[in-house]
Amino acid sequence: MALIKCSECGKEISDKAKKCIHCGCPLNEKKKESKKNKNSKNLNKYIIISVCAVLVIGLCALLCFLPKKESNKNSTEGIEGITVHVFYNDDCSHCTELLNYLGSLTTPFKLEKHNTSLEEEKALFDKVSKYFDNDLNAVPLMVVNGSYVLGFVEDEVKQVIEKEYQAYSSNSLKEEEKANFNLVAKIKNGNAKTPEVDNRTPKEKLIDYLKEHYDATCTDKKCSYTFEVAGLDDTSYYEINFDSKKYTLQNYSSGDSYTEYNYGKDKGYAKDVTTLAWTVTTEVNVTFDDDKGEYNYTFKSSMDGLDNVAKIMAGQVDSLRKDFKNWCNDLEIDPSDI
Repeated sequence: MALIKCSECGKEISDKAKKCIHCGCPLNEKKKESKKNKNSKNLNKYIIISVCAVLVIGLCALLCFLPKKESNKNSTEGIEGITVHVFYNDDCSHCTELLNYLGSLTTPFKLEKHNTSLEEEKALFDKVSKYFDNDLNAVPLMVVNGSYVLGFVEDEVKQVIEKEYQAYSSNSLKEEEKANFNLVAKIKNGNAKTPEVDNRTPKEKLIDYLKEHYDATCTDKKCSYTFEVAGLDDTSYYEINFDSKKYTLQNYSSGDSYTEYNYGKDKGYAKDVTTLAWTVTTEVNVTFDDDKGEYNYTFKSSMDGLDNVAKIMAGQVDSLRKDFKNWCNDLEIDPSDI
């Protein structure tokens, strides 16, 4: 038997008693009432929790079906940076693909869409096309400041946007220049300067480039320049022969070393003649695989064990080719046109 306190008088009584022996208060009714109150409180708590859960689920469902606000990068407000102009029409599937792709990019930009089905936008499109190229008359056309992409090629679109964004973000760009970093807007307002037309041939462009950057001596037939290593008796003689379409390197520091890249046939050749106690001649032929981004070579030598020498010679041919290709890329010319 355990002792409990009466809820009325507070005196101790047996937990088996039906009523308090001191004040006569019935105990079973109090217990039932207490249990009823407890059950009532629990029920209320469950009801409140259930109602809250229903409200939360309903609110989430409502938010899911509400129209989503476009990201800032696809808006013309609230962003400082480059503006991407897209000229399109409703019947163009590539236009839709381009616009969808732009929405997936992470580079921040403002997007301005120009539907060429509208008279005013078509007039602007004609002005922009004429500015870049009179034959540039198709959609989709994406313009980012002074760069454009005609059609839809993912890599080209991404490269142009990243290039122009980096140019805009450059510390060398003044605030005034940043404010005017929107060629289409200039064209629309009549403030765009007509680009200068470069009438030089690809060969003339390369000749001017070599004169400026390598102090080359050039004629209509060839260009040549030298490179000296400071403190060493080591001079390299470079020549581009426009008739044979060969870019060559001659070095006499440790014998007679000749390296050649034939840009007309896109292949290379190297020969090394070294005289010590006897004369050793090594010749290497090099081919290139642009798909794999590698080159292959075969060689022959008057002495065994010169595999590493042949590998170095092939690497020199590849270096000549890379230099020549980089020049052409910088000048936007095709080697076959030189």
